[in-house]
Amino acid sequence: MKYELTNITQYYNGVALRRIRALRDSELSGFKRGDIGGWIQTTDNLSQEGECWIHHDARVLGNARVTGDCRISDYAEISGNARVSGFSLIEHCAVVTDNAALEGVVRLSGYSRVFGHAHICCGEDGPQILSDVWINFDIDYDTNYAIFVDGRDAGLIIAVSQNGSICVAGNWDFDGFFGDLPAFKQWAQKHSKAAVRLLPGISYWLSQ
Repeated sequence: MKYELTNITQYYNGVALRRIRALRDSELSGFKRGDIGGWIQTTDNLSQEGECWIHHDARVLGNARVTGDCRISDYAEISGNARVSGFSLIEHCAVVTDNAALEGVVRLSGYSRVFGHAHICCGEDGPQILSDVWINFDIDYDTNYAIFVDGRDAGLIIAVSQNGSICVAGNWDFDGFFGDLPAFKQWAQKHSKAAVRLLPGISYWLSQ
């Protein structure tokens, strides 16, 4: 057993949630035996296997389930029928809900929201979604490619495949793009409000 339910209770949208307490240490997820964690509705929300953990005032409720070595922290929420697995980090006020699923190594921050039937699947160097991005479509990242998005005014998602093709999908400000790297450089000069860095070692500033 990794954790137990405490008698500390809160109600969130009419649903009773209880805090968890660690029954062992985890160096990977940063908790020790006796530490009080975040909130769950039932023990089905958080696997007893692996190093997955809910920190601070983060909450997992409904039919949502967190497995693997994920960390849910700050005020993040996993709800509905959502699934979060792998080594993902969901932090700040990010939300994963409805039937959305995150697999692999995903970092979701800010007020970002993944919902609907969105499915984000990535490899070891997966996407870091640092802006307030709303995603309700599928994103599939090949291993060893990553994105960093830092756009306070506009959300932007860039997927880079191993053959060098690039697919851009953003909020209502963008029509989207698909093409090779040279074509993307030209496109980037005319679009976006975000600073985007494509790994390995390729950087652009996308000015409005």
